[in-house]
Amino acid sequence: MKKIVAVVNPAVPAPILLNAVGHAALGLGAMADPEGLALRSFEDRAARDLGMMTDHPLIILKAKKTVHLLRCVDDALQAGLVVNVFLQAHRFGEPAEQARTIRSDELAGDEIVAILIAGDADQLREVTRRCSLFDERSAAAALSPG
Repeated sequence: MKKIVAVVNPAVPAPILLNAVGHAALGLGAMADPEGLALRSFEDRAARDLGMMTDHPLIILKAKKTVHLLRCVDDALQAGLVVNVFLQAHRFGEPAEQARTIRSDELAGDEIVAILIAGDADQLREVTRRCSLFDERSAAAALSPG
């Protein structure tokens, strides 16, 4: 079975996480094989196109430590999974400047805001074994100030 996993950095505030996951999901959709994503269109009774969603589960996880974010990226890439990473550098400057910054820096776990990974459920389970479910408590903590 295929699925999609988002792994977020729990130290980052929720509004930034939402933005990061949205951007990473758009990129993942462009990177992945459309048939592999099992996208389905949805229309209402008036035949208005209301959107397209995947048939695969999309699970939101949080890394237990920032070093685990980096490990997820490395393991997913090594496994040949489709990976899209949103970094702190994506939050500032123009896209060309962001690309230069990312290309010149060594990737560190604390720079990772969110990772989207698509692939086989068994492979994803192995890649994300150091992560836990991003649940209501996690969301409340991400929304609380300071």
